[in-house]
Amino acid sequence: MTLCACGCGGEIIWKLFHKRYGTPKYIWGHSNTDKPRSEESKQRTSEKMKKLYADGKLIGSMTGKHFSNATKKKMSETRKKLFIEGKIINAKKGTTSSEETKQKQSKTMKKLFAEGKIIHSRGMLGKHHSEEAKKKNSESHKGKPAWSKGIKMSKESRQKMSESKKGKPTWNKGKNMSEEFREKMSLTHKGKKLSEKQLEGLRKVWKSQEYKEKRRLQRLHQVFPTKDSKPELKLQAAITNLGIPFKKHIPILGQPDIFIKPNICVFVDGCWFHGCEQHIDKNKFTDWVWDQKREDPIITQKLQNDGYTVLRFWEHDINKNIESVINKIKETIQIKAMI
Repeated sequence: MTLCACGCGGEIIWKLFHKRYGTPKYIWGHSNTDKPRSEESKQRTSEKMKKLYADGKLIGSMTGKHFSNATKKKMSETRKKLFIEGKIINAKKGTTSSEETKQKQSKTMKKLFAEGKIIHSRGMLGKHHSEEAKKKNSESHKGKPAWSKGIKMSKESRQKMSESKKGKPTWNKGKNMSEEFREKMSLTHKGKKLSEKQLEGLRKVWKSQEYKEKRRLQRLHQVFPTKDSKPELKLQAAITNLGIPFKKHIPILGQPDIFIKPNICVFVDGCWFHGCEQHIDKNKFTDWVWDQKREDPIITQKLQNDGYTVLRFWEHDINKNIESVINKIKETIQIKAMI
């Protein structure tokens, strides 16, 4: 018995031609196990294989064929058994492709897509799972943690995901959820509370200047209340009759009820919500009304500092003497036109 000289422990099977040429030291292909192939050698092999495939002299043994479900199951069970016994390991496990390799793969895939040689790498594209398949899939994942649990995404990855979704509608936009589905969602979330760790993470986000600035800009585009009050509608109608163009609730500090170009901000202050002491007993003012009374002059001052002209009219002024209010607005517009 002759063993392979590479140290693999394999036995060299004697052949008839060994009588003439002598018994080899290595099993076929084992002589180079300790010598890594050069890039040039790999390139030559790759080009030779590509040429053979192109000429039709070489085809994959399974080209145009498909494994039966029974064969797939056997193969799967065999691999699982070998993994458990440690006889095979995942060669890619714990490794990551270099940026250069990823770039090459990306270019190759794009080229194949463009030439129509591959339709899509995902076999289910444009198809739908049967109810039975959905049920099986659901049951197979029950009790298992999500694949992303415990994995922290880098800031760069989050940015990429955010940019990829920009301008795209959400998956459920325009879809009406059935009462049954809503009930399921409601029951799923009932009784669930955020952990202290999750709450701590949210508190850090809420306290950050970046989040505060983002929320401030969002609030500028939110109109409160959502409907215009009767005095606002009355003043808007009067200005429209004069042919003066205006905008409502533009996203600047205070959200003026009416904005007239170039920089006239008109506020209609409701007697109750803004604390008119002529008509409302100040002893009845709520904390919210007192806060509003303190905030109004601050907003006026800040807008004036930014170069805006601010006009404030009480609800009772518009209801009792709207002509005086309109004259004041017309006078302000004429002064602005002269400047």
